[in-house]
Amino acid sequence: MEVSITFSMYSIKVVQQDDVVVNTDSIPKVGIHGSYFGGVWIPNGNLSILGNHPLVGVQFGIRTDKLLIDLTLQFKFLKSQNHFQVNHNNTTFDTDHFFGGYYGLDLGYNLIKRKSNLIDLLSGVGLDGFDVLKIND
Repeated sequence: MEVSITFSMYSIKVVQQDDVVVNTDSIPKVGIHGSYFGGVWIPNGNLSILGNHPLVGVQFGIRTDKLLIDLTLQFKFLKSQNHFQVNHNNTTFDTDHFFGGYYGLDLGYNLIKRKSNLIDLLSGVGLDGFDVLKIND
């Protein structure tokens, strides 16, 4: 489920002050948007021993008529369904601990805008990771 909240700032088309006319048509309108989401992280291959984990996240960003920038934060949690062994500092630990996160930046360009529909070309980078040991220093 995704819920999106959008706020937009609009500019005045023409401003007149002391016989100087400034046309603001060239200033892009900027919209601020945000959403929250949930889902399931389903690992495969060697990571399948960790089991499925619920995830929750938030996404927020800005959009002009043609460009958008979004930041995404996502967290995966709950203990693993299986116990597994981890080697840390030449010591083997038996654990079921799990906590993960994802941080990403997305950039987009609007290709098509029709009524209330948009088609964007998106690209992004992110860092996805998880902890399997809870080590108290």
